[in-house]
Amino acid sequence: MEPTVKQILKSYAERGMFRSFSQTAGSNGKAEFRFFWLYNLPFHVIFDQKRGALSFRKLLPGVPPGSQLEAELKTFIRSLASPDRLEHRRLDPERLSVAYVNRDGTVALTFLVTRDDYEYGVKKAINVVNEVFLSFLNVRFPEYMIEKFKLSED
Repeated sequence: MEPTVKQILKSYAERGMFRSFSQTAGSNGKAEFRFFWLYNLPFHVIFDQKRGALSFRKLLPGVPPGSQLEAELKTFIRSLASPDRLEHRRLDPERLSVAYVNRDGTVALTFLVTRDDYEYGVKKAINVVNEVFLSFLNVRFPEYMIEKFKLSED
C-alpha cells in the first residue's frame, strides 16, 4: 500500500527535519499541513487528493512579476527536469510536474503527482523547495533572503 501524503510528511517531522508539524482541518478531499522548516520559517502545504496536487502556498513573498528574480527562478525550476542533471536530483516529468504561480508578488509552487506515486512526488517536492531556498535563493539572491525572511547577513 502506498504511503499517504500525511505519513510521508510526518516522517520528515519524526526525523527532525520539520518542527511543530500539524494537520489542520481539510475538506473536499483536501488536507492542510503546517510546519516550521528551513531557516525556522513557517510552511503551509495543501494536498488536494482529487487533483493529486501538493501546493506550497505563499512560499515566496515579494517576488515582483517580471523581475530578474522571477525570471531566474522560473528557469531554475524548469531546469530541474533537465537530462543534464544527475538522475537522483532530476525530476521525472512523467511522474511529477511543477506549476509556478505568482499572484500579486507572492509565489506558490504546486506539484502535480501522476500515477498516484505520492512517495516519489512528496519527496521530490520537498527536495525542490529545499533547493529553491538553499541552492538558488541563498546563492543567487541572498539579499532577497535577508530582506524577506529577516535572515542574518552572516
